[in-house]
Amino acid sequence: VDFDQRGHVVKGTRVLVTEGSTQAMSEWVVTTSGNPVPGRSAIAFSLHAGGSLLDQDLDTRAVAITQSIDASINWITTHGYTTVNDLGGGTYKRASSEPSHPGKFQSADGTWWELDTNEPNPHQFGAKGDYSYSTFTGTNDLTAFQNCRDYAYTRKCVAHLFHKDYMISQLVVADTEANHDTSHKALTFQGVAYDGRPNQFLSATLVLAPGANESLIYQDVGGPPIIWERVIFDGNKSQQSAGTSYAYQLADVVDFDVGEYFYGAKFYWCHFRIRSF
Repeated sequence: VDFDQRGHVVKGTRVLVTEGSTQAMSEWVVTTSGNPVPGRSAIAFSLHAGGSLLDQDLDTRAVAITQSIDASINWITTHGYTTVNDLGGGTYKRASSEPSHPGKFQSADGTWWELDTNEPNPHQFGAKGDYSYSTFTGTNDLTAFQNCRDYAYTRKCVAHLFHKDYMISQLVVADTEANHDTSHKALTFQGVAYDGRPNQFLSATLVLAPGANESLIYQDVGGPPIIWERVIFDGNKSQQSAGTSYAYQLADVVDFDVGEYFYGAKFYWCHFRIRSF
């Protein structure tokens, strides 16, 4: 052991443990000093006050839930929701109590953490976007969309969608929404994928789940207004057995502007498949 090229152990040296069944990827501090005799002298370490490096930078939200996080850590970065690079990664900050919005989780030590972003996307709430038009199967992403919607409306920010096919059963936007803002400031869903060519934007697709037998989007009277950008609405009529599979249904909502605010829905660069309204 030679910490300073003179055969000395230097107190305060930090050592990163990268492998092992316990405390892997954690940082330790040498607490002893002197001239050790190889094989005979013990070197003492203590866990650094910052705790495990994984407490700050974790693979996924699912992993973060299982961790006991050092009290000195106030921020966590994840690289996925359930698996790395599944588009559900994000930055979370320590919360003093349970947040009122869906962008949250509780770690093993009982601490609440809340998503901190003004660009949320459904994958950060568990969406897969894996509908297959060849097999007519996929994950029902409705709950993820509902939670992303509520988080975005609470934060007054834009919900971003990727260039994927999201299967959902009916998404209802109603005046009973917990986060309904009586000022009627709009909730925005935006397909943001860009393929690098000028003016060539790729749309996100919302697909009605087979057998749902209802409208893909149902916007009720008095519900918060919505702006949709670069989204394809697919009522998936061939996979419905009954009901009215409208791509988008407005229930007696009048669309008119009131300065910054408006009622109803606005659509920019959107497309409706099968039937609309």
